[in-house]
Amino acid sequence: MQGPQHFNETAANYYCFIVDELQKMDKLYGTDQLIIERLAFNFATVEECEKLLMKEGFTVSGAHGPREHPSVSTLMKAQSKVLEIFKVLGLDASMRLKIESKEESQSDFLTSLIGGKYK
Repeated sequence: MQGPQHFNETAANYYCFIVDELQKMDKLYGTDQLIIERLAFNFATVEECEKLLMKEGFTVSGAHGPREHPSVSTLMKAQSKVLEIFKVLGLDASMRLKIESKEESQSDFLTSLIGGKYK
């Protein structure tokens, strides 16, 4: 899989990282390319917003006094999308817990079966 040509270096690096990690977990499917692209884009957006907020602060001066920096809203939306995509890809904590508990129950069953408990 190859990321979009329009990605900046940060987003391209996230894309490669995500693809590599999904390959290691054997969870990389060609049909997920668009989802992976959105995840990489949102990771890059989160990073850029965090850098900007650390540099400029969380408030800006406005005509009626200080107000929330626009990057705060963008950051929150991007973080929300990251969590949403994690769920779609099965990478969130609840999905990992379900998978681990299912594997444990299967291995307990197999151990018991091999050990002669069901003979």
